[in-house]
Amino acid sequence: MVKFIFSDTDRCTGCGLCEIICSWHKEGVFNPLKSRIRTVRLGFADIAAACRMCENPPCVPQCPSRALTQREDGVIEVDEERCDGCGWCAEVCPYGAINIHPKKTALICDMCGGDPECVKACPTDALILVNQEEIPKYLRKDLMEIKLGDI
Repeated sequence: MVKFIFSDTDRCTGCGLCEIICSWHKEGVFNPLKSRIRTVRLGFADIAAACRMCENPPCVPQCPSRALTQREDGVIEVDEERCDGCGWCAEVCPYGAINIHPKKTALICDMCGGDPECVKACPTDALILVNQEEIPKYLRKDLMEIKLGDI
């Protein structure tokens, strides 16, 4: 079953620890710009945005350099040799979950091999690793569209 990181807006404080842990684990530096998860302040709520492992991800076919592929477990892989950092994938992501590395390659959560470091590090337990089937579609998509629609 495909899993993704769900952010509980009632628990997320926007502390950014998830970003720091991610950049340290993936890049060896404490730099939120190099993180595969982002915290966003949306009016009254904070949310951590990470790849939702879409069934039919719009980012994959929109990549002009064909640098993105989706594995069977739902993870979107970035071929860093092919990726030129154009940002088309980030533009079409309905969740605002794709970022561009300062070195111009796409940054997409790869779930840390199924045991995400950000989930383990979250001090308020706001990040939850779930199966898509565990959360109704309106929570996975519609709620995020409402909250991220004005970004």
